[in-house]
Amino acid sequence: MSFSAGLLRLLAAWLRPGPAPTPPRAEAAPDISVTSALLRALGTGDPEGWAAALAPACARFEINTKPRLAMFLANVIHETGGFRTLTENLNYSVSALLTTFGRHRISTEDALRLGRKPGQGALNAAQQAALADVLYGGEWGRKNLGNTQPGDGARFRGYGLIQATGRGMWDKLRAAFALPDLDSVRAWLLTKEGAALSAAWIWAVEKQCNACADVGDMAGARRRVNGGTIGLEEVTARYREVLRALG
Repeated sequence: MSFSAGLLRLLAAWLRPGPAPTPPRAEAAPDISVTSALLRALGTGDPEGWAAALAPACARFEINTKPRLAMFLANVIHETGGFRTLTENLNYSVSALLTTFGRHRISTEDALRLGRKPGQGALNAAQQAALADVLYGGEWGRKNLGNTQPGDGARFRGYGLIQATGRGMWDKLRAAFALPDLDSVRAWLLTKEGAALSAAWIWAVEKQCNACADVGDMAGARRRVNGGTIGLEEVTARYREVLRALG
């Protein structure tokens, strides 16, 4: 090989591009979690106790980004008055029954008979149970809630942070969390751990609300949680408040 040929080969090797540099590895965004400081800023009841229950529940069901956590907390805080009640309040006035529920759920006659009248005190437990049997019973209750037995409407009224309602939903919770029977579901829903786990499971698994949160669909999440858009304005305001608190 001549000197000039060798020189050309060396020059070509020197000019040949080497392997592309490996780009720096992007750091994954840290998961967002529930803390007692966050709940205290949002004015909830017992922020330490609820943070201890909600943090592992949200992590387990991937409610772990700002939009997901903000939308989840906005809904459950609204449903429970800031984690202060875990049992559905059925203290409806006559006018509220007529405007909130369609006549396929409660007739005008039953609303007048069972609803709270002007000047009347709060409905007692028996009156609320009778109302639950009307609102959550009948053909509508069978089709939408799995309530098949007399008294199921009152027995399976809403409990927990997302107000798990109906025999069908309670049976799904029983199976998902290996609870012994339906009566044990009620007791579990009234604990912080049970209320937090059930709400996170209903949100992420049963109702697929993480997908709504990912695209900012508050109305869609509200319909999945509540069956309609009742409380949408309040929940939307709470969502913005949670986002601000998360920073």
